[in-house]
Amino acid sequence: MDKNVVRVFILGFIWVATGIIINLTKKEEGAGMLALAIGLSIESIALIMFFWKKIKNKQ
Repeated sequence: MDKNVVRVFILGFIWVATGIIINLTKKEEGAGMLALAIGLSIESIALIMFFWKKIKNKQ
């Protein structure tokens, strides 16, 4: 895999983990949901980048 794709995925994973930790530690309703949503969005971008590079290499 490309180094940039791995870096973007790790960044997204950190955001997801942060959102989960915030959600578990705070008693408020919906705490950490923004961080979780940002992380999942970043991870979906990494997945799109991965498939884009695979498709581009086959041509």
